[in-house]
Amino acid sequence: MSALNPNHHVTRALEGQWYKLAALVLLQLPDAKATITEENLAELMHLFGGEEPCIVARDDAAGLHLSLVPRSVAEQMAREHGGLPS
Repeated sequence: MSALNPNHHVTRALEGQWYKLAALVLLQLPDAKATITEENLAELMHLFGGEEPCIVARDDAAGLHLSLVPRSVAEQMAREHGGLPS
């Protein structure tokens, strides 16, 4: 996975922060633990019908919102926010 919109202010702010993001996501899980298996990785690759999954980060007054979407959706969102040419 790579950044579709690397110059967006949220993307820039999150650069190098994956440990902090993982810790914050883990806090929302029972026992603050997760096990990632080969089956999970295979499921990720097939979750969107073979389309590459992308993490979308959106920041607003309510907080930082992370979502997993198909690459085509992420590209459309980036276009709408001036990150990709039409």
